[in-house]
Amino acid sequence: MITQDDPCKQDDRAQPEAGESNRVASESDRVAVEMDRVAGQNDSVAGQRDRVAGERDRVAGESDRVSGQRDRVAGERDRVAGESDSGAGESDSVASQNDSVAGESDSVAGQNDCVAGQRDRVAGESDRVAGESDSVAGESDSVAGENDSVAGGSDSVAGHRDRVAGHRDRVAGHRDRVAGESERVAG
Repeated sequence: MITQDDPCKQDDRAQPEAGESNRVASESDRVAVEMDRVAGQNDSVAGQRDRVAGERDRVAGESDRVSGQRDRVAGERDRVAGESDSGAGESDSVASQNDSVAGESDSVAGQNDCVAGQRDRVAGESDRVAGESDSVAGESDSVAGENDSVAGGSDSVAGHRDRVAGHRDRVAGHRDRVAGESERVAG
């Protein structure tokens, strides 16, 4: 007859607790892997934001260069106007210079079209960053579902559930920051 103090009987009671501990440890590892994956996506979004910022700086530099060319064309027009006033005998030369200025104006117009195309590409990049933000939001919803599953466990899992809930809040805060950055880039 097995008594209450029988060590075999005590081992039988300890086995479910050990199994529960192993399950909680496995769940913790899985959530840690999920957190690493979300962190990797956050780094990817940050890199894309940096690339968009660099593209904006490059477009701004191109705009400055076009503005400088416009100033140069305006100065050339002023010079041509002064030569026109110097005498009617130079009219043919002034007409030729006007043709040259018109050609430069056409070149500036073409550069403006190029800058407009670059701005369109920056807008497309902003849309892509917004799509990445939506993807991160979906990952946050997935982590929230994992939290609900962990919450249905035993009382020994309660501490782990609180840690997962904290991770969910951090992911939600990151999602809000990414959404704000997307709105700023789109603006």
